[in-house]
Amino acid sequence: MSNLFDQIKDQLKNENKTIVFPEGRDKRILTAASQLGAAGIVKPILLGDAEEIRQKAESADVDVTSCVLMDPHDYPEPEFDRC
Repeated sequence: MSNLFDQIKDQLKNENKTIVFPEGRDKRILTAASQLGAAGIVKPILLGDAEEIRQKAESADVDVTSCVLMDPHDYPEPEFDRC
């Protein structure tokens, strides 16, 4: 029986998907996002303070260079047309 990572990898290969991980500082999420991004399976987006994410990743010995780091606090509010 394959593990969860292998199952996800098989389901998503050649799909060119983006996945947003709101728990960007969690070691398990960092590891999974890093592996998925490095394998080219998905484009992972880690939400949270970029410097905190980098520090957590470094302390966990996880390479997040294949991930997009996005801080929701720095992301501009979308402008919507009023009805």
